[in-house]
This record gives sequence, C-alpha cells and structure tokens, in this order.
Amino acid sequence: MYKKSVFVLFLFFIISAAVLLSAEDDKKTEKNTTVREERIETIKYGIDAEVINLITDLKKENNTDYNDELLKLVKTSRNNTLRETVIGFFKDQKNPQAVNFAFDQIQNNYLLSNESIIKYISYISDYQNSGITDYLVTLFNHENEPLADAAIDAVGKSGESAYGKKLLELLKDSDISDSKKIHVIGALGKLKYKEAGEEIAKYLEKDYTDNRSLRWKACVALGELGDENSLPIIINLFSDNDPYLRKYAIESLGYFPPEKTEDIVIEGLRDSSWRVRISAAQSLGHMKSKKAVPILIYKAKKDPDIKNVRNASIKALSEIGTSDSLKFLREMLSDDKTNIQNRTTALAALIETDLGGSLKYISELIDTEWGKPSSYLLDYTCKLLSREKNGKLKDLYTKMLTYTKTANLKIYALRGIKLNKMTSLKETVQKLAEDDKDKRIQHLASDVLDSL
Repeated sequence: MYKKSVFVLFLFFIISAAVLLSAEDDKKTEKNTTVREERIETIKYGIDAEVINLITDLKKENNTDYNDELLKLVKTSRNNTLRETVIGFFKDQKNPQAVNFAFDQIQNNYLLSNESIIKYISYISDYQNSGITDYLVTLFNHENEPLADAAIDAVGKSGESAYGKKLLELLKDSDISDSKKIHVIGALGKLKYKEAGEEIAKYLEKDYTDNRSLRWKACVALGELGDENSLPIIINLFSDNDPYLRKYAIESLGYFPPEKTEDIVIEGLRDSSWRVRISAAQSLGHMKSKKAVPILIYKAKKDPDIKNVRNASIKALSEIGTSDSLKFLREMLSDDKTNIQNRTTALAALIETDLGGSLKYISELIDTEWGKPSSYLLDYTCKLLSREKNGKLKDLYTKMLTYTKTANLKIYALRGIKLNKMTSLKETVQKLAEDDKDKRIQHLASDVLDSL
C-alpha cells in the first residue's frame, strides 16, 4: 500500500511538472509572437494616432518588416494624414512599393488637397518613367504655384535632359514669377542641360536682377552644368560682397575637375564668412583633396567657429581618408579635453568611413566611458553602432547587453543584432525575451527573435 502511494505521488509530480513545462513553453511562444501580432493588429484595426506612433517606432528601428501590411493600409484608408505618413515612411526608406498608388492618386483623386499632391510628387519623383515625367510636365503651369514648383523640381530629378528644352522655354517666359524661375533654374542644373548655360549666366550679372535667391540658384546651376567655359564667371564671384553668393560659388566649383579648382577652394577656408568656410571644407572632402589635409587639421582644431566649421573640417578629413587625417581623428576621439561636439562628430565620421580600421579606438572609448555614472558619449557611440552592418560588432553588442545603468544600451544592441542577423546570439536574445525585468526589452527581444 505504501509503495503504491509513493508511486501515485511520484506520478502526480511527473504530470504536474510536464503541465508546468508545457505552460511555460506556451508563455515563451506567446511572448515570441506577441510583438509582431500586436503590431499587425495595430495596422489593421488601430486608429490613425496608434498607427502613426507605430510608424515612428519603426523609423527608429529602421524596420521594414511591416511594409506589406502598410501598403495594404495605404490603399484602403481614406485618412489623408495616415496615407501621407506611410508614403513619407516609404520615401525615407527609398521603397517604391506605393509608387503606382501615389501616381494614380495624383491623377485621379480630385478630393486630394494640393498639399497632399505635393507630398506624393516628392515621393514618386525618385521613381520616374516617361509616363510619370510627361504628366508632371503638364503641371508646370498649375494655378497652385507650390504644386507647379514641386512638379518642376521632380522633372529636374528625372535625369532626362530631353525635358530641358521645355524648362528653358519656361525660363524665358517673361510672365513667370521669380519664385518659379528659381525652381526652373534648379531643374535645368540638375538635368545638366548645357544649352541653358548662357541664359542662366545672365542672372549672375548685377544689372540683370537684384534677386539674391535667383543669383544663388544660378550660381549652383552653372556649376552643375559643368561647362568649363563658365569657370571664369564663377571664380569672379569670390570678390562679391555677398557671403552667401561666395558660399554658392564654392559649391559650384565642386562640380569641376579638382585640378582646375582645388587651390581656389582651399583659399575659401580662409574666408571671413563661416558659411564660405563650411562649403570649402565640404567641397574639399568631396574632392578627397590630400593637399588640403594640413589646413583642414588646423581648422578642425582651431577655427573660431567650433560647432560648424570645425565639424565640417572633421567630416572632410574622414572623407579624404589619408593616414594623417585618420590618425588625427582617432586622437581627437580619444582626447577627453576636446569639445564634446567635435568628439562626437569625429566618432560619427570614423564609424561611417573607417569602422574597420578604427574599431579598436572605438572599443577603447567604450571601455573608458563604461564605468561612469552616466555618459552621453557612451550612449551616442552605442546608438551609432546599432545602425551599422558589420559582423565584427558582435562582441560589442554582447557587452552592451550587460549594461545595467539604463535600458538604452540593451535596446541599441538588440537593434544591431537584428540588423546584422546575428543568429549566434539567438540564445542570449531568447533569455532576454523570457527573463528581462524591463517589458520593453522583452518585447524588443521577442521581435528580434522573429527575425533571426
């Protein structure tokens, strides 16, 4: 009898344990599927504010997993604000999924506001075909001038110089406003329609127009056309009293071969206007001017404009990427006496252009900041690393998951693990989904598991 009771009791414990394990497994499954299911339900059934908040979260995560559901929503919703938010989200992603829908709305939805049409034009402008561009040309003289301007800008992005003739005719029309001329000149420049060079150059003559914005736009457009016969006209603008025009002249020179413009642009780093110096630094970066490295290092350390010119010089040095420029940036990153704005700019520049070569220095920075009660630099570094596709970041992501002072570093690590599809960390992520005390971490970890 005693043995029978013991056996029954033992059997009861076995069954109870199995039930508990099964229940625990059900909970794990429920956790792992909750985030995706909840988000899909929000897209399907939520009010506009809920969906817009979700899209804001998806933007922060750089998350494209719900694009199909959002496309269905944009096709069925009658809420213009919601539609525009989704279209804007797709535009930021460079996602063409909704182009046909947006183009159809522009043509056929007569209830669509001009403001909405402008946003849709901005979206489809990146994905033009002859049908789209031909239709946009018909909007050049639309009674709503901002809408007409949006169509002109879009045609400028089409890359089809054949549309330049129509734009040049429009520029010569004495009845159009100066505001529209600015957009037309900009579009001609983008199309590199060289036949417009003589007409555009007129706007750089002081006695032709006193509209400064027109002169600025004409200056840049002349550079975009790339006709070296225009170089003397642009160079002559450096003696102009308008610092904005000098700034745009620097930008314009960036479109010509560096051997013809490099020395003039370097001289721009010594201009009295900080705006001109910024443009000079940016242009030299784009040129990858090795000759400019010494003066750019000087500007990064000592220019009177700490926020703008120094940061522009730092970014230029990272673009140029010589051993001397990278050495300087790594030293700046490690120097805690350097202004925090300049250090974070150096950090971002190195991550963007030299992550592999500078990873050792970035890891040392994380180690230095790790033990501090709070560190903006640590948070910012980990946030930037969460956006990078690089398998070498696995060890840093693992370290970030152990940080306990705030939840931010765990969130950044999980985003990075998802972006890089680091299946080797699946077990670690699973543990966070099940056991972390912070519900936000549990939800995000569950979402990451879905993607691994």
